[in-house]
Amino acid sequence: MRSIRMLFAAAVLLAAFPASASRDLAGEKAIMKRMQEFQVAWNQHDAKLMAGFMAEDSTLINPMGRVATGRSQIETLFTEEHATFMKESQFTFRDTKFNWVRPDLAMFDTEIDLVNMKKPDGSSMTLGHHMFGVMAKQGKTWVALAVRPYVFSPKPGAAPTTAQ
Repeated sequence: MRSIRMLFAAAVLLAAFPASASRDLAGEKAIMKRMQEFQVAWNQHDAKLMAGFMAEDSTLINPMGRVATGRSQIETLFTEEHATFMKESQFTFRDTKFNWVRPDLAMFDTEIDLVNMKKPDGSSMTLGHHMFGVMAKQGKTWVALAVRPYVFSPKPGAAPTTAQ
């Protein structure tokens, strides 16, 4: 019964949105430019600038499960993290793929390399993880509506492969 309800819910969601909008290379280029600007802001540890890439009513759930809603809470999250275990980290996007909902709304999946994150004992670690997000064009600017960076769970019984 549960799988029937989930299938029904998926069908309702698919019916609510038209078939994926055609690929928008100019839009992808503009979003990638914004993502690269975010990367620079991260690597300069500028929490205010990082939060500025988010929509005013956006949401972020980080890999540790912390939820921040709205640009102000997201700035607070970035400020706290970059004052502690992220203060020397360097962040790089790679392998970004897009799915277009409308010409002004796109979903993305990307891989992230985060180096020099600090463990509780002060030693450095690398965290390779995945990020899913939704970007919207507001005026002439692309902003993130929702961002979900996460680490894939290992198969039960297997050793983790993304954190070192």
